[in-house]
Amino acid sequence: MTYFKSVLVGLLATVIAIILWFFGVVYIVLKPASNGAVAASNGAVGWDPIAFARTFHLWPICLLVFMTGFIWEFRRAPRRQST
Repeated sequence: MTYFKSVLVGLLATVIAIILWFFGVVYIVLKPASNGAVAASNGAVGWDPIAFARTFHLWPICLLVFMTGFIWEFRRAPRRQST
């Protein structure tokens, strides 16, 4: 049960990190357009999140976040168990 909980916490940490990363990138991309700068093609912003997610640097970050969440929960679990 400890491994299962640790995996769930690791996955939850990864999902939260991806969501924060996504909103951070969207904010960075849209911030210049909101300051009065006009983007190409009548102010539309083109961005392909799938192509950006396929870049190499995202996967090690996701793995690191998962491992951090997993180890954090796994190390805390024995202290919380009642016997």
